[in-house]
Amino acid sequence: LDLMKFTSNKINYVKINDTFIIDTFITKDVIDNKVVIEYSITKDSGISEINKVDFYDIDGNIKSSLNVYVPIVEGVELKHIINIKEGVI
Repeated sequence: LDLMKFTSNKINYVKINDTFIIDTFITKDVIDNKVVIEYSITKDSGISEINKVDFYDIDGNIKSSLNVYVPIVEGVELKHIINIKEGVI
């Protein structure tokens, strides 16, 4: 659980299509032993489709990058569920 909380706290903002920054989240927490990051993009944002989602830490380093295709017609809420498994190699 500590590792999941640590991971959740490391995500500072999300950047959409290399330009649009989201730093206000609906959810950014550990739920059912998974890191859950949820945010919304409204029609007013000027984004008509999402092609790329990057997760950044507080220092501006990319922690994860996803190539996606999500058309935005009226607005959308996106939820990312991150599974973390601890183990010994």
